[in-house]
Amino acid sequence: MKDILNYYAKSMSQVTKTLKKKSILVEKPWALVDNDGAIQKLIFRKDKRLVLSKNGVVTEGTWDYYSEARSLFIDRGTDRMLLNEQYIDENVIILKRDGTDNEFFALANENTIPNYDIPGYLFKKRCSLSTSKKYELTGGKVLLEDGVLLEVGMEDKQSQTTHAGFLKRNVIPKKVQDGNYLTKDFMLAIQVKDGRVRSKYPSLVIDLIDGNILQTFRVKSDPYFRDLLGEQANLLNADNTLTRAPDGAYMTKNKEVTIIVKNGLISSINENAIFSSPEGFSYEIEKGDQTAGPRLSLHRKVTINGRLVDKDYLKAREDIIYKLENSIVVQVLFIRTYNLICTHNLSKNYIVRIEHKNSPKIKRGNKIINFDSIEPIPDGKYWVKGSLRWIRIKDCTIV
Repeated sequence: MKDILNYYAKSMSQVTKTLKKKSILVEKPWALVDNDGAIQKLIFRKDKRLVLSKNGVVTEGTWDYYSEARSLFIDRGTDRMLLNEQYIDENVIILKRDGTDNEFFALANENTIPNYDIPGYLFKKRCSLSTSKKYELTGGKVLLEDGVLLEVGMEDKQSQTTHAGFLKRNVIPKKVQDGNYLTKDFMLAIQVKDGRVRSKYPSLVIDLIDGNILQTFRVKSDPYFRDLLGEQANLLNADNTLTRAPDGAYMTKNKEVTIIVKNGLISSINENAIFSSPEGFSYEIEKGDQTAGPRLSLHRKVTINGRLVDKDYLKAREDIIYKLENSIVVQVLFIRTYNLICTHNLSKNYIVRIEHKNSPKIKRGNKIINFDSIEPIPDGKYWVKGSLRWIRIKDCTIV
């Protein structure tokens, strides 16, 4: 708290008023905020009497003002203090105990700041007085053109045990670090170098499926971002700064596009086809086509919510299974049901399921993966009911 009061007192010293104009001080309800956060209510009477109230207990003291020293003398009965002016206006008074470097006291006008949020008031006042251009960032931060970053931050828990509603936040001024920052609306990227704002660029942000935000320096793009090839890619950090995006694949939140980043630049844009598995989840195929047949998924990457699939098979439909290696479709298995009639015993038939590799047609090497008999289908020659062909089976494989 003392650092905050010291900063604002110095940064607004050119616009401070003085208690020589006693109407600022007298006959108004002030709340004195000690360094430890304790609050005492004071009313400075014109006749130099001082009415004090703490926890509902009222006492009387005296006060005086020494214009030569710009000092306020307060006698609270329990102690006497000589406090030097640091910053004065109709709403907040900042004082420093005489002879000390950092023992500050702050008074808030209860009529205008009933919640005693002195840092919040000083924060807004500092922004309004600044001749520098101001950029509102996320998280309540304001970046000034001259390189000052005003940040609203929570106090530690120990300092929140003082008065209900008092100083729920600190407004912390700091020198901004070099880097790129985004405005609150994400439409402008600001470059800070050597502690000052040096340049500004239009900004485009893309929500990703993992909760991160990808950013590039563009005004707008088409829905599938096809015009972003070659643009610099950044990630938005929690502190609202930007860092170059590591090489990799970034899927948009709606799963429709995967953006490939290489050497910090967008190297390719891949549209995704989104499908539903009969097992109750959706999956994406990079460069896929929802209107095309499953064979066109060969050699394409498959993801589930943007993540690689960590198993060897994925059930695409009730009758189609994708065989995967490192989340890439390496084989499409078509599962078909057939009625086979034994050629040497026409009264004997079998209902079987045949696994077709990469084609729905029956071919040599296809395996019989299911049948309606406890015993394996015997080796031999069979007619395929409903077609004009026969097949030979050996060890549950078409030969």
